[in-house]
Amino acid sequence: MSQNIANAIKDFIGLGSQFGYYDRQTGRNNGLRDVLDELRLSAGIGDEVLINDCETVADWTENDDGDLDVAIDSSDYKVGSNAIQLTSTIAATGNISTDVINAGNAVIVDPFTQKSQQDWNNSDFVILWGTAVDSSGDFATAGDLKLNLQNYAAGSSSWGTAVNIPGVTYDATAIWRSLAIEITSFTRDKIEQIRFENNEPTGSQTINIDQIMRCKFSDGKGPLRGPCIPLPILSGTAILQGNIVSYDLTTRRATNAAGSTGRAIGPCVIPGTGNAAGTVMAWMVHSGIARMRTAASSSIAQDDSINYASVNTIGDVTNAADEKYGFGFALETPAEDSTGGHDIDVRIFKVGAGHSS
Repeated sequence: MSQNIANAIKDFIGLGSQFGYYDRQTGRNNGLRDVLDELRLSAGIGDEVLINDCETVADWTENDDGDLDVAIDSSDYKVGSNAIQLTSTIAATGNISTDVINAGNAVIVDPFTQKSQQDWNNSDFVILWGTAVDSSGDFATAGDLKLNLQNYAAGSSSWGTAVNIPGVTYDATAIWRSLAIEITSFTRDKIEQIRFENNEPTGSQTINIDQIMRCKFSDGKGPLRGPCIPLPILSGTAILQGNIVSYDLTTRRATNAAGSTGRAIGPCVIPGTGNAAGTVMAWMVHSGIARMRTAASSSIAQDDSINYASVNTIGDVTNAADEKYGFGFALETPAEDSTGGHDIDVRIFKVGAGHSS
């Protein structure tokens, strides 16, 4: 057994010497971790981990009481029976934090500080549900609310530079948005706490937050939950995370979907801008489950076939003749109301998977 382990280590070191070790290198194809990433993308392994379920207000500390306050809301929640509600009373000041970030998972206990710490290097995104429930004010602009992580290094704990959380606009039916926040700018090998920071310029804003999790890959709304395929991107075309990717028959390359042509594949997970050489690849979900936003003008019910509505929203297939253009079907009817603009889970499955409505 020991010789097998020694041989495995030798092989790993040899691969590292050949490919390099670090991920997110140019082209995503010259690092050993890039190779492993691509295997996980192909298999649809997003490595999602629950951080905090937002069921207990005692998990959270108001570091600036009266500036940004936290409470439990048991009427407007997405998962379970509660959500935490953040309310700003003073413009651009205040934060709330929690060190309850392990959700029952194993943690590292530093022998000197005796603090619980967690290695998040395998997570590139924090995913959470958010809704604005107060018509008098909301965190409507990206960066009105920020996310920060505390990491332990060199004998001390320190907060990083906070990153923007996407904006959530008030709706009378309390539409829940699935928000993906990239955290690759943080050092995150010994994470101790997370916190939300108020950066809203006017004060008196409210947001409900539920089911905070982290993952390696995201489809732009939620964690990756389905196998992906890579395609070289059409030269000069910028495909963003969450965009619906289509297959361009002229160039045999990936492009942004446009219209009901039957060539839409699924949402983009790894984005990029194409070059003439065809060396920049987009990875998109081609089967499995994805989280996508319904178009404002659409009304989608469970089992309805879905198709392109805009570059990053879906619509329902409204007549049987267009059934062949669908690239999946809705797994749920939006809980809040039947109008568009919801983030829902869909099944990516080509050729008439659902039914027209």
